[in-house]
Amino acid sequence: MKKIIGILVLLITISAFAEEPASKITGAFGFKLGERLPDDARTHKCGNMLEYHFTPKKLFRKMDEYHVYIVPGTRQIYRILATGKIKEKLVAVQEFNTICSLIGKKYKLKPETSAKREDYKLKLYQSGHQAISVILSTVSKNINGKKIYIVTIFYSDDMLYHSANEKTIKKITGINYCKIR
Repeated sequence: MKKIIGILVLLITISAFAEEPASKITGAFGFKLGERLPDDARTHKCGNMLEYHFTPKKLFRKMDEYHVYIVPGTRQIYRILATGKIKEKLVAVQEFNTICSLIGKKYKLKPETSAKREDYKLKLYQSGHQAISVILSTVSKNINGKKIYIVTIFYSDDMLYHSANEKTIKKITGINYCKIR
């Protein structure tokens, strides 16, 4: 009996110091992944995707463009995107690092993937089939001949994303992608 109590005390002590589990990625900027976009929301076609532009009630940091992408037919949101254009490299790098830090703390996640080139940085945070990508990229030159730095945040649901692509392929080709696999 004493051994069992000792083991239980040990397990409780270990679990008290264990890291908290990651929070589920549900959405951002007033939208939830998987939520149905209302029929009266005016979407437009962007390539093969349906896109909805919006302005959230509360703007996030230096982000100035907001979009959601939806699955054709069901109108379920599979991607939420925010983008900010920044003129100074140091400010853009600081913004990228701050956003990555905030996401890591909020969701209790570490980036699973990081990529870095001279003109591009990426950090990917994943929890199940939902993910958040934070990207810092450089647009060569704007109209004035100066570089512009773009910070982008993607919240995405991989399962809904694949569903959106399958429905788009079927709509364009008439082929049921699900039955081919």
